[in-house]
Amino acid sequence: MSVEIYRWFLKIPILISVLFFFVFPYFLNKGIKLSTPNRFIRFMILVFSCLLVFAFVTWLMTYWMEELSKDLLLVKMGVNTDSFIHEEMFEQVPPKYLAQAKEIHESQMGIGWPLKAMFTYIFLVLPSSVVYCLMLVFVDKIHLNKS
Repeated sequence: MSVEIYRWFLKIPILISVLFFFVFPYFLNKGIKLSTPNRFIRFMILVFSCLLVFAFVTWLMTYWMEELSKDLLLVKMGVNTDSFIHEEMFEQVPPKYLAQAKEIHESQMGIGWPLKAMFTYIFLVLPSSVVYCLMLVFVDKIHLNKS
């Protein structure tokens, strides 16, 4: 399998997780609506359960995107990950992938994936999931007022 096809396969879990972020609250809201008549309690259950599940999914996806998929791609390109010497590390890499392999290897330096996961959760997932849950509750409220 070529590196380009392998790179596309590595993006599939990311697409699935983005789809999960939109589908999970909708079905959770439908299930909570059947069992809890109070709207405020339903909203609180929806938000807190989404935040807990999304924290776990964000943690997994950040590890996948920042660490594991890059390591798998470097191994597929022929990088010797056990070596500490730069020249020895890239000597098995074909010339057409050498620049990409060095760029991916250098992108792994810096802050680690746990810190990136925390920033992603605090600044991206937390606000968007609260807004999405609010939208679901308001749409339900509009549907209740119409009927």
